[in-house]
Amino acid sequence: MPPGEYKCSIYLIGPRPGSPGRYLSTVQTGKANCGSDNKLTPAERDYFVKACNNSVYKGLTHSFSLESTVPSSFKDNPDEPDRTFGDYLCTKVIQPNGCGFQYAIYMSECGGEAYDTGFRGPEPICCKANPFTQENKYISCSQWTPREDRPIPPLCKPFVRP
Repeated sequence: MPPGEYKCSIYLIGPRPGSPGRYLSTVQTGKANCGSDNKLTPAERDYFVKACNNSVYKGLTHSFSLESTVPSSFKDNPDEPDRTFGDYLCTKVIQPNGCGFQYAIYMSECGGEAYDTGFRGPEPICCKANPFTQENKYISCSQWTPREDRPIPPLCKPFVRP
């Protein structure tokens, strides 16, 4: 990214602390007033982090919610049946019966590395594989069936927006 810009990106992070995020998409870019040290002031950084979080929150709770239909640009072929974003993530990104994954918002500024803003999506993502077809489908945390080897993840609690 060239100096003088900021970029917001969505990553998917796992349930274990410190697990690496997987890049999903860039959602917003814009001009930034980078200083001679190629950094933003703390006030400018706060402004851009809030702008990123607000923009992404709106998308994740509306057109890109886990229950909304994936646009055709996400399909591997045009004849593929419609599915939700949650099902798309469970099929393409998350392993069968994974739970506690979350959208994480990262930001980069003035040509620097992307960093975690601390903002998380509206709900942790859980996936359940059909034992007969092995199809991995999105389920909400409230539908997660705990077992001794698969307890309810601690992330499965109501979302609080920062």
